[in-house]
Amino acid sequence: MKSNWLTTDTNQKETINFIKKSGFPYVVVVSNYTTQIISDILNIRLMETVKSNMCFAAFAKIKSDVRKHPIPVLDKNYLQYFDHNFKRDSYYPSVINIDLKSAYATALYNKGILSLGTFEYMSRLSKIDRLACLGMLASKKNYFNYNDKGELTDHWKEVNPLENFFYHAVEIIQDVMNNIQILCGSNYLFTWVDGVYLQNDPDAIEEIGNYLKNEKYPYSIDTLHNFDVKIVNNKVKVEFLKGNEMKYFQIPARSSILARDFINFLTRPDS
Repeated sequence: MKSNWLTTDTNQKETINFIKKSGFPYVVVVSNYTTQIISDILNIRLMETVKSNMCFAAFAKIKSDVRKHPIPVLDKNYLQYFDHNFKRDSYYPSVINIDLKSAYATALYNKGILSLGTFEYMSRLSKIDRLACLGMLASKKNYFNYNDKGELTDHWKEVNPLENFFYHAVEIIQDVMNNIQILCGSNYLFTWVDGVYLQNDPDAIEEIGNYLKNEKYPYSIDTLHNFDVKIVNNKVKVEFLKGNEMKYFQIPARSSILARDFINFLTRPDS
């Protein structure tokens, strides 16, 4: 019988050590969200987070929809998830943040790939679950086979054949964000996945709003304050005040997030 546990550093190490000492061969299966250990005496799945039943139900609906369409052809290594125009330390008293809502789901829905029923069901999920159920399209599993001495004897990878539907959504949103960047003009600061940050320019904000409405992308606008940018070792560190709360994050080096890592990065609670 398979048991499910939340992953901690302690129980993951203890479980691996236990199975190594057992003298039985075993297989470790590492996916985007779980690590599973399979042997004659143990079958356990260690989970990074617990996804809701609705999340898995949404994934089933997504799979049903996308299988009705040809698999998109693209090179995911050329996809961009962020960009910036920071060249030195900077400070801005106020900055405008325009965020697309349910961007990836909306992209696939607008293209006719997701049905209205699936899209509406996904809208009931939390942001993390909404990203996760779409990210499951690009799930990967690495299999590590160990003998009774705990020695690695084989390794193979299993890739979801539907993964390009997820990356197609990324590709669509990349094009949208590139167009928004052009509309920002000299007021552009940076792009983060499905959000753009710019200096306050009413004309640019109006143009962007008209563009997004025309393309049928719902969005939100927030004014951020005390926007401080520091460049340290080629990494951009940003902090700002949103409402009454200080926000901190770091824009990674341009080469540090590849397509294969992006889903895990994006669906972390602290991302």
